[in-house]
Amino acid sequence: MTFDPGNVVNARVSRVEDYGVWLESRGIRILVLIHEMGLEFVSHPEEYAKIGDLLEVEILRENAEENAYSGRLKKEDDREVAEGG
Repeated sequence: MTFDPGNVVNARVSRVEDYGVWLESRGIRILVLIHEMGLEFVSHPEEYAKIGDLLEVEILRENAEENAYSGRLKKEDDREVAEGG
């Protein structure tokens, strides 16, 4: 599996910040900003993720400055829309 935009990977939460969460998958860091965490308003990332949680993340783009990737959390609603539900 590669970290190309559009791919979905499983990643473990390594840090929770006010602006989002940092995850790691096979040594690669992925940042999910708070506005990419859900379909509804999220006041703090801890509403969706805790350190150690394993989450599905869609890769959005590479962030060369941070030596990391940007992503968004995959939710049940995403899978239903993709499956035509």
